[in-house]
Amino acid sequence: MSPCRRSSPRRPPAARCRGFTLIEMLVVVAVLMLLMAILAPMFASVTEYVRVIVCKARVHQLLIAFGRYAVDNNGGLTGHRFWVGNSDWTDPNHVQQGTLWKYTGDADLYWCPSFLAAARANGYLTAGFTSYRTYSMNWNIYDTDGWGNTENIQNMRQISDAAELLVFAEENPWTPTYDPGKSGMTVAWFTLNDASLCASDWPHRDSLATFHYPPGGNVNKGLSVCGFADGNVRMGYTMDTLALCLQRVYPKPKWRF
Repeated sequence: MSPCRRSSPRRPPAARCRGFTLIEMLVVVAVLMLLMAILAPMFASVTEYVRVIVCKARVHQLLIAFGRYAVDNNGGLTGHRFWVGNSDWTDPNHVQQGTLWKYTGDADLYWCPSFLAAARANGYLTAGFTSYRTYSMNWNIYDTDGWGNTENIQNMRQISDAAELLVFAEENPWTPTYDPGKSGMTVAWFTLNDASLCASDWPHRDSLATFHYPPGGNVNKGLSVCGFADGNVRMGYTMDTLALCLQRVYPKPKWRF
């Protein structure tokens, strides 16, 4: 008697494996693209939030160095022409040549990561170039150039309201514009260049940076990180840089936070 041959069970048609159809794959791709579109602004916002934290911390360290210099010099202040060695913000060595380097010792304290992102996104820094300084000092502090009618504050004793006197601020790599009824009117004629925030009569002056948290993506209406003589760091938007730099100008500008 011959042994029985076991026949292999046949898989029912319903249980057989099959691949995705083209329609199903297109639906999956569409859902992923929709999720990316929803989450991308959120990720960008978180990235900018972290950059702002870093920027504020760096300005605060510069203010500490500014104060330590004054303590070591009997209240005497370093000037907008001396705190860094020269005006070339693409020179990797110019911050080490300034009077505050003794108290900072870290080149990273002189630039804001948001500046680099904004400058590259808007075509102001090409491949192979970077910025080694994005902050400027109030030209009213130890003014040796005689630009405009400054108070030429050379000593801490001359500061009447430290909470309202600007020391460090950010500048744009482009000249910002605003629209007070005339489209494209220029806020300032100059960009980040000479390490000094010159606030002479409008519009012959420098302006604050406008690239933080730009509303609706308008990089001419964003905020700037600013450091004041009392050691506080504030963030806001104003066109009235003259009132920030001079003590005698009142009322002080209203900031948009």
